[in-house]
Amino acid sequence: MKKEFSKADFLRVFTIVVFIILASIDNSVLDMASSVYYFMKPAFVSAPITPEKLAEMEIYLGFVNSLLIWIVAGLALYWGYLGDKGNRKRLLLIGTAIWSASLAFTPLVFNIISWLIVQCFAGVGLACIASVGFSVIVDFVSPERRGLALSFWGLSQGVGTILGKGLAAVIVKEPSQWWWPFFSFSIIGFIMIGLYFFTLDPKRGATESELKNTDYDYKIKRADLGFILRKRTNLALMLQGLTAQVVWGSLTWLPFVFTQKVVDQGLPQSSGGLVGNIIAGLFGIGGIFSILFGALGDRLQKKTLKARPLISAVTALAGIPLFMVMLLVPFDLSAIVGVTGTFPLIGALLNQLVVNPLFALMFWCSIAAAAFMNASSPNWFALIGDVNLPEHRGTVFGLGNLVNGIGRGIGSIVLPVISTAFLVYYPNPWNYLWSLVVVQLFFIPTGICYWYACRHVEHDYMEVRTILAERAATSKANRDEKPAA
Repeated sequence: MKKEFSKADFLRVFTIVVFIILASIDNSVLDMASSVYYFMKPAFVSAPITPEKLAEMEIYLGFVNSLLIWIVAGLALYWGYLGDKGNRKRLLLIGTAIWSASLAFTPLVFNIISWLIVQCFAGVGLACIASVGFSVIVDFVSPERRGLALSFWGLSQGVGTILGKGLAAVIVKEPSQWWWPFFSFSIIGFIMIGLYFFTLDPKRGATESELKNTDYDYKIKRADLGFILRKRTNLALMLQGLTAQVVWGSLTWLPFVFTQKVVDQGLPQSSGGLVGNIIAGLFGIGGIFSILFGALGDRLQKKTLKARPLISAVTALAGIPLFMVMLLVPFDLSAIVGVTGTFPLIGALLNQLVVNPLFALMFWCSIAAAAFMNASSPNWFALIGDVNLPEHRGTVFGLGNLVNGIGRGIGSIVLPVISTAFLVYYPNPWNYLWSLVVVQLFFIPTGICYWYACRHVEHDYMEVRTILAERAATSKANRDEKPAA
């Protein structure tokens, strides 16, 4: 007999969708600024505007973006710890209110200092979404389907990045309009607050097979931090992010690099900004294949517990040469000079995929590189759920996010420094392109970390199952114990 779709099932799906959308918005806000740097620079520079002042402002903006990433990464650990102790739904409501209210003040920003203040306050709220939202999603999904389900969680973040960059490129046409994308997402944030009141806050460990029909009321304690850090799989999952996120942080400059490249080929700055962001966005399309790698991890996990880290190790290394080719293919888009308007430019770029072999080569290398680079994402999420107790997952995710944020912030701020050094050998934008090529080598230690995780994941996974089974047995014994006569 077919099971009917109940109200509880609807609320469960609704909650997952809301949190996935929220994760997408989180990344939109974090990555949107790089798409409007060209317009923010003259808006923040005092007259007279000179190339030297604009170059200096570019460094300042990169620093603010890195600072936002570090704030989100650092506070995600604290929010995750609070989520493992208390009411996660309430915390998500508070976090969303903070970042939405902060971005609502964006129209009042007039210089780099006021921009810094708004971003810092927004970062406090954004930090809540990742770690607390992650622990909620994991408790909705059984271990056998975590890779597939969390691939949508990870994919939503990539989609959010593309959405943020794309919206910024379409909306902003002149310096006075730079704040519109941020204010728009503030409005979306307030809408999400209304949706929160209809979501669920699942019980911790609700989908663990060992805990069926069991009351599980364990909460994290400060002393548990040592237990968490002694797990070698956890250490490997954290350390890989330090180097991998240097690469991802450097990619915030990808729209800028492609914009400069097509402007040098004759496109006006207004059209070049849109085209550069579209080309950079093509790279994100490959992220959809993370769904396949997440499902592959679920399937192979049934044969060997090493499947998830093994997939992540192989794909991290395989993506390096593909990304390098994507950057260095000398495609020429001078044929679309003179095309104006958003949709005509998009149509012209699609036509170039057919008539321009080098542009098509860049596109397919971009898709393949992104597919491999995103393959570890759902498996990383699933591994955190697999090798950690339910009351530890938000905190562990926060720790991983902290390390990721350090690496990502370094990548965002280091790339302009490296590109300045490369100016001795290569003109702009080739100095940025070669800088991105060099940064790709940071994926090598990432792959090594995943190889290390392969050696320890089986022990750490079985340890969790054993503890949960023991706690379930204790709970059942206490429940069945009759009071003495």
